[in-house]
Amino acid sequence: MAEAKRGAMSAVTVSLDGLAAEHDWLRGRRGSFERARRTIALLAADPFWKQMDVITCVHQRNLGHLNEIHDLLLDFGVSRWRIFAVEPIGRALQTPELFLGPEGFHLLMEKIRDFRNRGRLHVNFSDSGYLGPCYEEKVRDHLYFCRAGINVSGIMANGDILACPNIDRRFAQGNIFRDDFMTVWSERYREFRNRTWMRQGVCGSCGQWRHCQGSSFHLRDYQTRETRLCHCRDYQLLSSGGSGREL
Repeated sequence: MAEAKRGAMSAVTVSLDGLAAEHDWLRGRRGSFERARRTIALLAADPFWKQMDVITCVHQRNLGHLNEIHDLLLDFGVSRWRIFAVEPIGRALQTPELFLGPEGFHLLMEKIRDFRNRGRLHVNFSDSGYLGPCYEEKVRDHLYFCRAGINVSGIMANGDILACPNIDRRFAQGNIFRDDFMTVWSERYREFRNRTWMRQGVCGSCGQWRHCQGSSFHLRDYQTRETRLCHCRDYQLLSSGGSGREL
């Protein structure tokens, strides 16, 4: 922590993916929860950090413990909590038991609305995915917007330059060891800034395109160029209070 302070870090995030059993199971490491718990308590008590928050990945095994996690964070003195649902990327693609179905996702949205209404924690759903007129601005502070290649970039451990650290590594636009970063940023991010090429397949006739713009880029399949997850379609968000027409 001393080295982080000397490096002028001002914000820090810690993952807490459930209570002890669920967190350790997801992380695949016994005792991981206890280490995260101690870290969160230590950081929350230190006024040095301008922003300190906890992020939780919600899946089928921890969905029923959100109230307990909420109260635990209050006990730690945490003020900000970010929540997201497990998504079909990386190794999660081979673990279908993690994913929430429409019923579970709706329950998650309603729980976030409840937490926000309580006002004891500043709770936000992640930036991932457009949520339709039913939940947009009700579970996060701003309208959905994918920032990949717009005001976000990432440099991986091997030097690959990506429009976002979460997208498929095969979408790399260059490598910091051989390419000038500003040239990549200025000239190679065009497909992230003009997304009309994404308006095909399930996105082609969608009435929500103006708001969604093809969803989060990290959900885009490299080979098919299709999105692996459409929140409105796969979680039936439009049928729960919105419509498929253009707003």
